Amino acid sequence: MRTNKDKKRGVSDLELAKALKGIRAVASDEQYERIQAEFSAEGDLERIASRVSALTEEDEFAVLCRMMGTVTHIVPLGQSPLIKGDSTAADFMARFQPGLWIDNKKPEDHKGYPCFVEVKSTSKLKLKISQADLLRRRSFAASFGLPLLFAVRFTRFPGNAYWVILHDSDWSKPTLTVSVKDLFSGLRHVLFNEYWYMLRPGTIFECVFDRATDEYAMRHAEYGGLLTFTIVNGDRAILFEHEEASLWSAFFEAYRLRKVDSRPAGSRTTAAFEPGVAACSIIDLVYCFNSLPVDADGRRGFDASRMIARADLGQKSILIAERDKIDAGAVRMQQAGVLFLVGVGSVEDHRRLWAEYGGRT
Repeated sequence: MRTNKDKKRGVSDLELAKALKGIRAVASDEQYERIQAEFSAEGDLERIASRVSALTEEDEFAVLCRMMGTVTHIVPLGQSPLIKGDSTAADFMARFQPGLWIDNKKPEDHKGYPCFVEVKSTSKLKLKISQADLLRRRSFAASFGLPLLFAVRFTRFPGNAYWVILHDSDWSKPTLTVSVKDLFSGLRHVLFNEYWYMLRPGTIFECVFDRATDEYAMRHAEYGGLLTFTIVNGDRAILFEHEEASLWSAFFEAYRLRKVDSRPAGSRTTAAFEPGVAACSIIDLVYCFNSLPVDADGRRGFDASRMIARADLGQKSILIAERDKIDAGAVRMQQAGVLFLVGVGSVEDHRRLWAEYGGRT
């Protein structure tokens, strides 16, 4: 329902947010802020910015599906229907077709799982979806005979792709609550064919930087360009130099490396880093690697709205590194004894859910 402010402006908050999101994808920060201020009434900026942010989360989910390579179709649905009714469209119609890494099953072994996906986000540790919202989403899904999924982005974890996917399967319940604890009990690991890479205990990383060079892509704000990157475990060491040093440093950033020691010597500094987490999902590895670069305005590379805009221009790939490239790097580290492949929860539960949601056994 439109408010008096909406009528005065001529469009609803949602319609304005959609337009601003499109502008944000192609404009500089300065241009966008000027346009946003021009179209937002005094006192409305924060609310409109929140709306734009929510729509941006939808773009991130769409790009995440593209990154994981387990979705054959994902189509955004407009939510300003010409025919009014008692239902509200979900954000996406999608079709998942994941493999099953546990048994080396390929996407061709899955018959496909068409569904609707509603995207939400929250800065809290749980999100309760109201009865009124749930009824309208369920009514829409029922009209087409498709299941309804909720994908929730927990924004307290901005450096990771902390998305939870739940199937709203029990319509006798008047509300639905999604929690960070549902990360492993939901459908994410099934629909994205997700697995984790665990670091060998005791692994540290040694980096040599040089302030006197600007030759290399990876730079530390204080220490300068990265010359070498060494993976150390006990008496074993794997050394990478030049471009390879930057690539492997970027790869392991997903493990939230933190500095534990530094030794300056002239223009050079040798710094030691330890992992902040022991294991990392393939989702986070791909997400973090694609998030590291920044553009001329200092914006991180993983800006989903801008990535989609580049795809519309026909760019061959909107990603810096595809999932298969990250997996190839992880396999190389497995062979070197640095990483170990692990799953989420019970293997039997994963198999059962994969079959339940379209897998051919």
